[in-house]
Amino acid sequence: MSSINSMTSITFPMREKKPQQKGDFLLTEIGPTKLSQLMKENEYALSDLMKKSPSWEYYYWNGVYLTSPIMALRGAEKHGLYSYKPVPISKIVNSVNEYLLENGRNTISDYSVLSNLKKAAKYLHTAFGFVMRPDNSTMTVTLLSNSATDKEIEKWYLQMESRLEKIIDLAHHAENSDFKHLPNLPKAKQKFLNLNEALKSLTGGNDE
Repeated sequence: MSSINSMTSITFPMREKKPQQKGDFLLTEIGPTKLSQLMKENEYALSDLMKKSPSWEYYYWNGVYLTSPIMALRGAEKHGLYSYKPVPISKIVNSVNEYLLENGRNTISDYSVLSNLKKAAKYLHTAFGFVMRPDNSTMTVTLLSNSATDKEIEKWYLQMESRLEKIIDLAHHAENSDFKHLPNLPKAKQKFLNLNEALKSLTGGNDE
């Protein structure tokens, strides 16, 4: 039975900072105009930019191999994701499975790739603010185009228009009634400010 020598105690440090929970937003480093041009020149522009960022390393690599979401993303990129047209998931599956077989690994199904694309969509939204839509019903994946984005804005605006008017009416009522204690109003105000900031960038904001 070993004895504990109090004269030779070991110091076990504690981690002072939490590990990063998600990768960084990368668009600030390049800007929308330059990124758009890069996407025309490099069919793997988005995943390559993530590859270069230390903050995305955990999500990008699994040992010496790509993680499953990144494999699926690169498959989508290869088959025309930047055309803003639906990419058949079957094409991505074939490319990913070819890569896996070449490296002596097991192949995966269409639904596994679909699941991985949903994770990759979250990565793209975090890294670039992009909306990529994997679709279960059509088994395709699409990066929203200009016209599709406009239709989505219209759809959601029509659903919320009357509710926004209600909030505006209630805010005026609170102001005119000299109400002071409205803890929920700052939350609504912040959402309006966020929306205003996003719209401002589309109507004359600088792209540096």
